[in-house]
Amino acid sequence: MSPGAENQALSVALVRVIEPVSHWPISDQTLWFDAWNGAGPEGKDNVAVTWSARRRKIVEDAYGRFLAWLHAANPAHFALAPALRPAPDVVAAFVAAMRARGLASVSIAMTVGALSRMMQALFPSDDWSWLKRRYWRLKSRAKPSRNKRTRVVPSADLYTFGIHLMETATDRGRCKQPFFAASQYRDGLMIALLAARPLRIGNFQHLELGRSLIHRGRRYWLVFDEAETKTGRLIDIYVPDHLTPYLETYLRTVRPVLVGMRQPGGTGTAALWVSRSGEKMNEPAVRENINRRTRQAFGHSINPHLFRDCLATSFAIEDPENVRCISAILGHTTLSTAEKYYIQATMLTAARRFTSTMLEVRYKFMEIVNDAAMRDFLSASNGVGGQDAVVSPHGPATANPALQSDNDYDEYTIE
Repeated sequence: MSPGAENQALSVALVRVIEPVSHWPISDQTLWFDAWNGAGPEGKDNVAVTWSARRRKIVEDAYGRFLAWLHAANPAHFALAPALRPAPDVVAAFVAAMRARGLASVSIAMTVGALSRMMQALFPSDDWSWLKRRYWRLKSRAKPSRNKRTRVVPSADLYTFGIHLMETATDRGRCKQPFFAASQYRDGLMIALLAARPLRIGNFQHLELGRSLIHRGRRYWLVFDEAETKTGRLIDIYVPDHLTPYLETYLRTVRPVLVGMRQPGGTGTAALWVSRSGEKMNEPAVRENINRRTRQAFGHSINPHLFRDCLATSFAIEDPENVRCISAILGHTTLSTAEKYYIQATMLTAARRFTSTMLEVRYKFMEIVNDAAMRDFLSASNGVGGQDAVVSPHGPATANPALQSDNDYDEYTIE
């Protein structure tokens, strides 16, 4: 693609950002259908056959974004055979266009990664290593648009806040409008459950009675099969025993209040999370309610996905020896994320030990300094009266700026 064409591509205003599969060229639709159904050249060995529905949707959206951009930016190149479209210079222009539209660097990297997976699925015999390398370069340079570290709070605090919302749901005379109390109780249960079992929002929002929320014996279980999860791994984990009475109260008394708000003639729902209109809560509504409640409690919103970071960080701080359990709890297919938090946990432990050792040395030094003979020596050296030069173990004397406060050691503490 020439520089002139690339500049033109950057200025294109797209009517549709992502082309749905039904709007793809017929040749692309056929290739994609054959790939994930195992009907292409590689048959059931095609990598797309093992992808979950959610993974397929991610890849479809990335490819649909690429097609929408290419169709608007360079119709002539769009008309080429599918395998010829994502040439290196074209992908470079696509990345530049996404940056110009304000997409975060992490989102751009993930889009290129998904495009790489799509091309590997559509044309498995072709060499797409250059596209994969482009993805890894973008990923290694990507920086989150928001600093998650400053927004993470202990999972125990989130859990406690959720319990508080449920236990205070009928306060302040809300009984006159029971759906207000029911909404607060539901939001509290969402926050507490998500703090203890941080499912991805796609699964959390789709929890259904008798299907993905199952009662076995004395416990309730959250169950999703491989085809329903992003990573293609089974989820089968029980609701914490402490939370069970709250869940049962919601099922028996609170949820029926919300379901009862359904308009006459409306269809029933088996969804666990029900809106004030008596229907299943959609994903934006679940996000917004959790964001709003946590913003009120913690001063900033904690979106559902951030609950996963909160739990991982809590593990790293409170139980570093078992931090590798994070992969199983969060449903990751690799240990890379667990390793990241394991390194963080190791750094935390080392920082604590270092700080503790340094403070012990410092306080011993202070004891020596506060010896009468040493005070006289310092007084003579600094030209300061003996009483003014006394250094407290809890902080420096103003007359002796050579000794610093505990704040010197803040740089060694990872919060």
